[in-house]
Amino acid sequence: MDFTAGDFAERFGLELIGDGNAPIKGIAYVQDAKEGDLVLADSRKYFSEALLTPASCIVCDSAYSVPEDKTLLVSPRAGSIFLDILESLCPEPYVPSPGAPPVSPACSVGEGCVIAPGAHIGPGSVLGDRVTVYPGVFIGADVTIGPDTIIYSNVSIYDRTEIGASCILHSGCVLGADGFG
Repeated sequence: MDFTAGDFAERFGLELIGDGNAPIKGIAYVQDAKEGDLVLADSRKYFSEALLTPASCIVCDSAYSVPEDKTLLVSPRAGSIFLDILESLCPEPYVPSPGAPPVSPACSVGEGCVIAPGAHIGPGSVLGDRVTVYPGVFIGADVTIGPDTIIYSNVSIYDRTEIGASCILHSGCVLGADGFG
C-alpha cells in the first residue's frame, strides 16, 4: 500500500489537517493501530483514543483538537468515507478461470497435507503442515491456514482470510464473508 493522506483527501474530497505527505501503510482498528496506519474515529470518544495510538492519520467527523503529530481527514460522513477508502483498496475477488487447476501452482502446500478431489485452492494461499481439505472446499486467493487444521466438505474461505493452527471447520461454514459491522 503506497498512499499518502493527501491522496485520500483529494480522492474523497476530505478536509486535510496536518501533513498531506503522511504515508499510509495500512488501515487498522484504533486498538490495533501502529505507525503508518489510518484509523477511524467517528466520535469524540474514539478520537481521544486514536490520539493515544501511534496511528499516523485519523479519519474523523470533527477536528475536536489539532494534534501536532497526527494528520486528520475530516468529513461529517467519516464512517461511510472510511468504508469507501477500504473498498477502494480491496482488490477484486478471486474467481477461478475456466480450466484453472484445482490447486493453484502459485500456492504453497505444507508437508503431510491431504487435499481431496473436488477442492479448489487459489493463488497465493498458504497451507501449513498436515492440513486436511475435504471435497467441495473452496479456498480463495492469499488465504493462510495454520498447521493441523481440518476443513470439512463444502466450506468456503474467502480471499485474504487467516485461519490459525489446529482448527476444525465444519461442513458448510463460510469464513471471510462480509459481516454485520
